[in-house]
Amino acid sequence: GSMRNLCFLILFLTLTSVWAIDVTVSEAPDDTLALTISAIKSAKKKLLINVYELTSPEIAKALQAQIESGITVKILVEGNPVGGFSKAAASIKKQLVSSMKKQDFNDRFFVMENNGEKKRRFVFDHAKYVVIDDNSVLVGSENYSPTGNPNPTSLGNRGWEVWVQDGALADYFTKIFENDTVTQYGD
Repeated sequence: GSMRNLCFLILFLTLTSVWAIDVTVSEAPDDTLALTISAIKSAKKKLLINVYELTSPEIAKALQAQIESGITVKILVEGNPVGGFSKAAASIKKQLVSSMKKQDFNDRFFVMENNGEKKRRFVFDHAKYVVIDDNSVLVGSENYSPTGNPNPTSLGNRGWEVWVQDGALADYFTKIFENDTVTQYGD
Protein backbone atom coordinates (compact mmCIF):
# COMPACT_ATOMS: atom_id res chain seq x y z
CA GLY A 1 0.00 0.00 0.00
CA SER A 2 1.07 3.50 -0.66
CA MET A 3 -0.38 6.82 0.39
CA ARG A 4 -3.33 7.81 -1.70
CA ASN A 5 -4.22 11.39 -2.54
CA LEU A 6 -7.95 11.73 -2.85
CA CYS A 7 -10.07 14.71 -3.64
CA PHE A 8 -13.55 14.42 -2.23
CA LEU A 9 -16.25 16.49 -3.86
CA ILE A 10 -19.25 17.17 -1.70
CA LEU A 11 -22.30 18.44 -3.53
CA PHE A 12 -24.93 20.45 -1.76
CA LEU A 13 -27.72 20.72 -4.24
CA THR A 14 -29.77 23.11 -2.15
CA LEU A 15 -26.89 25.57 -1.98
CA THR A 16 -25.65 24.82 -5.49
CA SER A 17 -22.13 24.76 -4.10
CA VAL A 18 -19.29 22.36 -4.71
CA TRP A 19 -16.70 21.81 -2.01
CA ALA A 20 -13.40 20.09 -2.65
CA ILE A 21 -11.40 18.74 0.25
CA ASP A 22 -7.95 17.23 -0.30
CA VAL A 23 -7.40 14.08 1.72
CA THR A 24 -4.29 11.88 1.88
CA VAL A 25 -4.85 8.38 3.25
CA SER A 26 -2.29 5.89 4.53
CA GLU A 27 -2.47 2.49 6.11
CA ALA A 28 -0.41 0.94 8.85
CA PRO A 29 1.94 -0.77 8.88
CA ASP A 30 2.84 0.13 5.29
CA ASP A 31 3.10 3.92 5.18
CA THR A 32 1.68 5.73 8.20
CA LEU A 33 5.17 6.72 9.35
CA ALA A 34 5.87 8.46 6.04
CA LEU A 35 2.57 10.36 6.16
CA THR A 36 3.03 11.38 9.81
CA ILE A 37 6.52 12.72 9.17
CA SER A 38 5.40 14.45 5.97
CA ALA A 39 2.56 16.20 7.82
CA ILE A 40 4.87 17.29 10.66
CA LYS A 41 7.50 18.60 8.23
CA SER A 42 4.87 20.55 6.27
CA ALA A 43 4.21 22.95 9.16
CA LYS A 44 5.36 26.51 8.61
CA LYS A 45 3.98 28.10 11.82
CA LYS A 46 2.43 25.72 14.34
CA LEU A 47 1.83 22.11 15.33
CA LEU A 48 -0.65 20.89 17.94
CA ILE A 49 -0.12 17.20 18.71
CA ASN A 50 -2.38 15.08 20.90
CA VAL A 51 -1.36 11.45 21.14
CA TYR A 52 -1.74 8.64 23.65
CA GLU A 53 1.81 7.42 23.24
CA LEU A 54 4.87 9.15 21.75
CA THR A 55 7.74 6.66 21.58
CA SER A 56 8.74 6.72 17.90
CA PRO A 57 12.32 7.98 17.49
CA GLU A 58 11.59 9.02 13.88
CA ILE A 59 8.56 11.10 14.81
CA ALA A 60 10.42 12.62 17.77
CA LYS A 61 13.28 13.59 15.44
CA ALA A 62 10.84 15.30 13.03
CA LEU A 63 9.21 17.18 15.93
CA GLN A 64 12.58 18.23 17.34
CA ALA A 65 13.62 19.59 13.94
CA GLN A 66 10.44 21.66 13.78
CA ILE A 67 10.94 22.97 17.32
CA GLU A 68 14.53 23.94 16.50
CA SER A 69 13.43 25.67 13.29
CA GLY A 70 11.18 28.01 15.30
CA ILE A 71 7.82 26.38 14.62
CA THR A 72 5.49 26.62 17.65
CA VAL A 73 4.96 23.06 18.89
CA LYS A 74 2.49 22.04 21.58
CA ILE A 75 2.23 18.39 22.55
CA LEU A 76 -0.27 16.60 24.80
CA VAL A 77 0.36 12.97 25.78
CA GLU A 78 -1.29 10.54 28.17
CA GLY A 79 0.65 10.43 31.45
CA ASN A 80 -0.76 7.16 32.75
CA PRO A 81 -0.93 4.78 29.77
CA VAL A 82 -1.57 1.10 30.36
CA GLY A 83 1.73 -0.30 31.62
CA GLY A 84 2.91 3.14 32.75
CA PHE A 85 4.93 5.92 31.14
CA SER A 86 7.71 4.01 29.39
CA LYS A 87 11.43 4.79 29.42
CA ALA A 88 11.21 5.56 25.69
CA ALA A 89 8.36 8.03 26.29
CA ALA A 90 10.26 9.68 29.16
CA SER A 91 13.42 9.96 27.05
CA ILE A 92 11.55 11.56 24.13
CA LYS A 93 9.73 13.92 26.50
CA LYS A 94 13.06 15.01 28.02
CA GLN A 95 14.62 15.51 24.57
CA LEU A 96 11.68 17.56 23.22
CA VAL A 97 11.26 19.66 26.38
CA SER A 98 14.98 20.46 26.32
CA SER A 99 14.65 21.70 22.73
CA MET A 100 11.50 23.65 23.60
CA LYS A 101 13.25 25.44 26.48
CA LYS A 102 15.90 26.69 24.05
CA GLN A 103 13.30 28.05 21.64
CA ASP A 104 9.94 29.77 21.68
CA PHE A 105 8.15 30.46 24.95
CA ASN A 106 4.92 29.29 23.24
CA ASP A 107 6.15 25.69 22.96
CA ARG A 108 4.56 23.35 25.52
CA PHE A 109 4.68 19.67 26.47
CA PHE A 110 1.56 18.67 28.42
CA VAL A 111 1.20 15.33 30.19
CA MET A 112 -2.37 14.44 31.17
CA GLU A 113 -2.38 12.63 34.47
CA ASN A 114 -4.15 12.65 37.77
CA ASN A 115 -2.46 15.06 40.13
CA GLY A 116 -4.15 13.48 43.16
CA GLU A 117 -6.30 16.50 44.04
CA LYS A 118 -9.01 16.41 41.39
CA LYS A 119 -10.65 13.78 39.27
CA ARG A 120 -9.54 13.43 35.69
CA ARG A 121 -11.95 14.47 32.96
CA PHE A 122 -11.16 11.32 30.97
CA VAL A 123 -10.10 7.79 31.87
CA PHE A 124 -7.40 8.12 29.19
CA ASP A 125 -6.38 10.79 26.70
CA HIS A 126 -6.49 8.32 23.84
CA ALA A 127 -6.54 10.84 20.97
CA LYS A 128 -4.24 10.65 17.97
CA TYR A 129 -4.21 13.81 15.88
CA VAL A 130 -2.04 16.70 14.72
CA VAL A 131 -3.28 20.16 13.72
CA ILE A 132 -0.95 21.74 11.17
CA ASP A 133 -0.85 25.54 10.67
CA ASP A 134 -4.56 25.96 11.47
CA ASN A 135 -5.47 24.59 8.04
CA SER A 136 -5.12 20.79 8.10
CA VAL A 137 -5.47 17.82 10.44
CA LEU A 138 -3.75 14.45 10.55
CA VAL A 139 -5.91 11.94 12.41
CA GLY A 140 -5.54 8.20 12.78
CA SER A 141 -5.92 5.07 14.80
CA GLU A 142 -2.30 4.45 15.73
CA ASN A 143 0.00 5.64 18.51
CA TYR A 144 3.18 7.46 17.55
CA SER A 145 5.18 4.39 18.44
CA PRO A 146 7.45 1.91 16.63
CA THR A 147 4.49 -0.48 16.15
CA GLY A 148 1.83 2.15 15.40
CA ASN A 149 4.00 4.01 12.88
CA PRO A 150 6.64 1.42 12.02
CA ASN A 151 9.50 1.58 9.57
CA PRO A 152 8.29 -0.09 6.35
CA THR A 153 10.45 -3.15 6.99
CA SER A 154 9.26 -3.62 10.60
CA LEU A 155 6.28 -5.51 11.92
CA GLY A 156 3.53 -3.13 12.97
CA ASN A 157 -0.15 -2.76 13.74
CA ARG A 158 -2.97 -2.67 11.23
CA GLY A 159 -4.35 0.85 11.28
CA TRP A 160 -4.92 3.97 9.23
CA GLU A 161 -4.20 7.67 9.06
CA VAL A 162 -5.88 10.48 7.14
CA TRP A 163 -4.50 13.96 6.45
CA VAL A 164 -7.35 16.36 5.71
CA GLN A 165 -6.70 19.81 4.25
CA ASP A 166 -9.61 21.74 5.76
CA GLY A 167 -9.49 24.87 7.91
CA ALA A 168 -12.88 24.25 9.53
CA LEU A 169 -11.81 20.78 10.67
CA ALA A 170 -8.49 22.20 11.90
CA ASP A 171 -10.42 24.80 13.92
CA TYR A 172 -12.60 22.05 15.45
CA PHE A 173 -9.56 20.02 16.56
CA THR A 174 -7.77 23.17 17.77
CA LYS A 175 -10.68 23.91 20.11
CA ILE A 176 -10.55 20.37 21.46
CA PHE A 177 -6.78 20.65 21.98
CA GLU A 178 -7.11 24.01 23.75
CA ASN A 179 -9.83 22.64 26.05
CA ASP A 180 -7.85 19.50 26.83
CA THR A 181 -4.72 21.49 27.74
CA VAL A 182 -6.43 23.90 30.12
CA THR A 183 -4.69 23.30 33.44
CA GLN A 184 -7.48 24.61 35.70
CA TYR A 185 -9.10 21.15 35.76
CA GLY A 186 -6.13 19.69 37.59
CA ASP A 187 -5.49 16.89 35.14
